[in-house]
Amino acid sequence: MNGLLLLNGLPVVGVGSDGVVGYVSPTLRAHYPEIESRIVREILPRFLAGERKIVIRSQNAESGHDGFVLNGYQTEGGDFVFYVEPQQKEEPGRSRSLGTLGELAAGVAHEINTPLQYITDNTQFVADSLPQILGAIPSIDLVGVKAEKKKNVKELTATEAAYLNEELPRALAQSLEGLAQVSEIVQALKEFSHQSQDKAQCQLNDIVRRAVTLTRNEWKYCATVELDLEKELPLIPVISGEVCQALVNLIVNASHAIIEAQRAGKKAKQIIVRTRVTGDFVSVSVVDDGVGIADSIQTKIFTPFFTTKALGKGTGQGLSQVKNCVEQLHGGRIALSSEEGVGATFTIMLPVRE
Repeated sequence: MNGLLLLNGLPVVGVGSDGVVGYVSPTLRAHYPEIESRIVREILPRFLAGERKIVIRSQNAESGHDGFVLNGYQTEGGDFVFYVEPQQKEEPGRSRSLGTLGELAAGVAHEINTPLQYITDNTQFVADSLPQILGAIPSIDLVGVKAEKKKNVKELTATEAAYLNEELPRALAQSLEGLAQVSEIVQALKEFSHQSQDKAQCQLNDIVRRAVTLTRNEWKYCATVELDLEKELPLIPVISGEVCQALVNLIVNASHAIIEAQRAGKKAKQIIVRTRVTGDFVSVSVVDDGVGIADSIQTKIFTPFFTTKALGKGTGQGLSQVKNCVEQLHGGRIALSSEEGVGATFTIMLPVRE
């Protein structure tokens, strides 16, 4: 069962209104290969008969898995979504953070690979250029350059010297910038994955920067992120990993809203993350100019498992987790301001004192 712990509370099976299986979690299929054949034959009929918390046990005695519990609901469109009933509650934040890391892993790997690539290219450029430069200065021996290569070193022309004079500092500066990016990403990952479940005095602006770094590959191809951070923010007592998780969810949602708007022909392209002090609260707002949220569903979006995305595309848990983090864990507030077709603003308010 240990391999399924990260699926606690997550949708793992989707069945269309026509009874056709549309989605099965790869993790669930790996642990229970027979699950797909049992969905229509066993699970869906039991659900339609009114059974909830359906216990599923492996039919393979050698599987090593005791079983798990499925619960489910029917969407407004008539589709059926089944999720793993949470069984472990010791470290809910840990499971959520690891799940988010899994979702962001490909993007984070790309973000690290890009600066590493040009660091490698620039370093090779500098290595190739140095023998030429050193050979052009008579008073300097070509230390470290093999004898056969010394014969091939020619004096620099004025054009070559000007080129190297311009490009070498640029290559080194770009490499240093790339190293700083890698360091920033690695540090954000380290802090996010090794989170404590205890509250500590934290600087909200630092958490905001970490969330923006972790989600960069989600938004950089569709939008720009503007940070409007109030400089003199007081420290606040929070579980930093949980707040970071909430902001990651909001920024990813904002990116998706912008992509959807762009597909509809709208020139949407901006996300603003703003922090302010408001009385006894510190607030952070995530603003986007995407598709916005219809009035008819604004009261439903924080409901667990509610989603407007296609079957198998969204878990419907992101905003409910944000609400739980803000209100239950931190005694704060969350507000939505949105106009369909214009954009949306989610504002989290966290108390300065417990």
